Amino acid sequence: MKADILKKAIKFYGAERQTDKAIEEMAELVKEMAELIKQLLKNRYEGDDSHVVEELADVLVTANELTLIFGVDRVLEIVRQKEERLANRMEEELAVQEGAELIKFRKSTLYKAEAVLLDLTERMKAENKEKIVYHRKMKTAENNYYDSEIAYDITKINNITRSLYEIEKAMEE
Repeated sequence: MKADILKKAIKFYGAERQTDKAIEEMAELVKEMAELIKQLLKNRYEGDDSHVVEELADVLVTANELTLIFGVDRVLEIVRQKEERLANRMEEELAVQEGAELIKFRKSTLYKAEAVLLDLTERMKAENKEKIVYHRKMKTAENNYYDSEIAYDITKINNITRSLYEIEKAMEE
């Protein structure tokens, strides 16, 4: 846009009148946007957004006049800050989304690990019952071997139980 034309308009019409004009143009844009949204929601949109584009152009012209009125450097610094804040907000929201996906994946993995460990524990318990029954029936010199094997399996079951407890704690976090 040509700043010299905008400066001449401000000088000719005055800053107050151009500010009022900006407010009027913004209201017209809001009205056209509301109408467009209403058409979209009612599935009556026929592809004509020319009224919105025209009002948007009017708003841009008057916004540029306001920028000249309030000071270009001042406005551009605030625009830079707003853009930076927007970029930071998007980065934070992306991190939150990625974190949520990671937590979901982690919990899913923990649930799977828990299921595997529970299955393993149940199988080991069943095997130990069979070993104990066999051990009692045999009453041979092999008893010491079976006792140590059963003790080893019980230690493994206890370790698995501890792992399950740690998984449950991790899922609560």
